Amino acid sequence: MRRELGSIGTAAAAMNNDGNKRSSRSAPGRARPTAPVNRPTSAGIAITAERALDLSVRLGVPVTIDESGWLCHGVALRYQRGPHGTIQPRSVLVGASCIVQDVLAHARIVALSQDYNDALQNVRGLLERLRTMIAGLQPDSEAYALHQELSKLDETVAARQSMRMGNGLVSPGILESEVAYLRNYYADAVRIVRAAEKDSGI
Repeated sequence: MRRELGSIGTAAAAMNNDGNKRSSRSAPGRARPTAPVNRPTSAGIAITAERALDLSVRLGVPVTIDESGWLCHGVALRYQRGPHGTIQPRSVLVGASCIVQDVLAHARIVALSQDYNDALQNVRGLLERLRTMIAGLQPDSEAYALHQELSKLDETVAARQSMRMGNGLVSPGILESEVAYLRNYYADAVRIVRAAEKDSGI
């Protein structure tokens, strides 16, 4: 059965970083997402303001230290929401107890933001393809139902981001799972679009 994009608003709160069900203690009403825990397995180079500056150059975005204690050993991407649900990286926030190796181990989080935007754009492209043949689609067809679902793409993506990527912060594990979710959704939905295009002679 094809996964539904409309489930974004309800299922998201019950998913953990790996897409598995979790308890209700991480319900969407929380002020911010659960802090990622990336505990070092061995001693390493402690993070300092000077080393954060060096890491900023390597990662291509500012690296800032969370002095509140919330992140501890964790790493998170601070982002700004762009047009149509895209995310624009602003900085990498690291826990005060992080070591440099922790940060480098999660350096791909910046690149993941582009992967997320690309996956979202692919899904959005399906809506544009469906719009070209909507007049000929039967109301009870899979393609018509998909068009209706994708017509609410901005709202459903915003709801998922609010629950899984709240307050403009997202951990590497969550962002990775969101990219996988969008890619899997596209793989399911594109087959419906291609079949409709074939039936329409496109």
